[in-house]
Amino acid sequence: MISPDDIQRINDACKIEEVVGDFVNLRKRGVNLIGLCPFHNEKTPSFTVSPVKNIYKCFGCGAAGGSVNFIMQHEQYIYPEALRYLAKKYNVELIEKEISPEEKQTEDEKQLMFLLHEMAQKFYTEYMFNTEDGKSIGLAYFMHRKFSDAAIAKFGLGYAPDSNDGFVAYAVSKGYRHEDLKKSGLAIDSTHYIDRFRGRVIFPIYSISGRVLGFGARIMNADAKAAKYLNSPETPIYHKSNVLYGLHLAKNAIVKYDNCYIVEGYTDVISLFQSGIENVVSSSGTSLTEDQIRLVKRYTSNVTIVFDGDLAGVKASFRGIDMLLDNGMNVRVLMLPENEDPDSFAAANRDNDIQAFFDKHAESFIHYKAKFLNIEAGNDPIRKASIIKDIVQSIARIPDGITRTLFVRECSIIINISEQILTNEVSKILRQKFADKNNIPNDNTVLADPLTGHPQQSIEIVNSYDNLEVRISKLLLNYFSNTIRIHTTDDEGNKIPNDIEISEYIVRSLITDNFSLRHSYSAVIFEYFRNHYLQGTSPEPEAWIATIIDGNLRGFIVELLTSPYTLSPNWHHELNVQVMSTDNAPELLAKEVRNSIAYYKLVRLEEEMAKLVHDLAEVKDEEKQNELLSHLQNIQSVMKDIAALLGTTRLD
Repeated sequence: MISPDDIQRINDACKIEEVVGDFVNLRKRGVNLIGLCPFHNEKTPSFTVSPVKNIYKCFGCGAAGGSVNFIMQHEQYIYPEALRYLAKKYNVELIEKEISPEEKQTEDEKQLMFLLHEMAQKFYTEYMFNTEDGKSIGLAYFMHRKFSDAAIAKFGLGYAPDSNDGFVAYAVSKGYRHEDLKKSGLAIDSTHYIDRFRGRVIFPIYSISGRVLGFGARIMNADAKAAKYLNSPETPIYHKSNVLYGLHLAKNAIVKYDNCYIVEGYTDVISLFQSGIENVVSSSGTSLTEDQIRLVKRYTSNVTIVFDGDLAGVKASFRGIDMLLDNGMNVRVLMLPENEDPDSFAAANRDNDIQAFFDKHAESFIHYKAKFLNIEAGNDPIRKASIIKDIVQSIARIPDGITRTLFVRECSIIINISEQILTNEVSKILRQKFADKNNIPNDNTVLADPLTGHPQQSIEIVNSYDNLEVRISKLLLNYFSNTIRIHTTDDEGNKIPNDIEISEYIVRSLITDNFSLRHSYSAVIFEYFRNHYLQGTSPEPEAWIATIIDGNLRGFIVELLTSPYTLSPNWHHELNVQVMSTDNAPELLAKEVRNSIAYYKLVRLEEEMAKLVHDLAEVKDEEKQNELLSHLQNIQSVMKDIAALLGTTRLD
């Protein structure tokens, strides 16, 4: 039992910013500190710490309190355990009475498991250092891996004896029950209770606060039937998907360098840590989970995945890395030299050389993936189509629109394909994701901005494809009866000028190539003018507006027909800037109409080309492949002709 005086001393010693700062990356905002709340998943910081008042408050989920409350909630400690944790942190000496065996049996289950694991860690370490068996097998193994005494101590390494006189017998002698040892995962009940990790070197797995949650253990004998590594089972205190090995030691360095290196195994972490790269953790040989990613994100948004020099392993990890992108992480990859892993690389190189290599060779994941897949595809068009599909899937996972756009541009250069094709494919995925998330039928009525991923249902659209449709709709509504001069060719090859209304020119230009406007209200507007053209009647948009029941559609059309701004004559008279108007520049209007239709056709053809590329990746029949390739070449030829007329280099 902890006395009231000791409780007061603990509270007096605690600084809330230090207690919370062990678990949350805090930054200054006025007199307070803010960070991402550790109690619920959030992207915008709402967790506030007040050093003056010595309290914390989350304005997102409502969590609040002082240092003891924070430790209780974060570590799921009971009140006495939270006090003991803080007493240890601030070197407050506690005098407590000894717990009897009877009290041990009735203690809270989780706390009992914590006590058993901490006792086991000390037992394994002491056994390794203080027995001939431990030194000749366990310590010799760590010495062979060039682990320093300091590293062995920091990571609490040890060795479990390969005998019946292991930790289970020791714990029972201290008054603990076989049933509790089995429930904690430390004992196995076969013909009798034995140590789960017997005959193995021990790697304790710690919580962020440094409490032992479980163990990883490597076998030392040559038993071919036994697993090389054995981990603790799931228990009330250990959930593998919620833990990153080494994070309790790495968290401060992660904040300091604003980057977290992620490696595969326990020894990789230890070797790099003792070589001076302390901002390193391991997922313990499994793919990263959402919970593990959130753990890292408390401290940084930048991660570097360190790969062995094994290309097959790299490709297998691509899917897992996409989860990091989903969570808004900036992901870099680092390939070690062939036949090297972090453990061997650290052992063979000087500390400064290791850091220099890491700094020089780390590169963005998207950039690396595009290069990797492009080399793998070679000149095979089918495989090329497949990598495009793969890359856009990763790019579409990036929440930040600006970053997404930059990667689209970069990847288009690497794999030598139009930037617009990649943009269209990414936009298609974003639209589908939004539709799926909001249970919206995929009928192309919901538009997605490729920069932000948010739905667009008004004129304020930045997607070049959707923006062109709005532009064409505006031309139809405002200038439908104005004329534009076109040239037709007679039987003798002579060009004959012909003036037609703009609405007729737009409709004929699009339906001749089987195009129409497709998205949202632009499709309705085009259909109105198309019907009048086919019926040979004159459109009357203003009269049509009065008959429209849909208020959103009516508002959209009115918005296109009106403007809140008045053009100043100074643009022309003083600045000599031409402004398109039916009164002063019919040639500018004609150019705008022609360019809008040409650009629209170009974008639609690029979309069709992207679909063909996708189909090529799926089709196995050689005859069908040749047919698709021929169609693809025809489209490319038409696109180049249109691009030449427009004077654009978008296809270069």
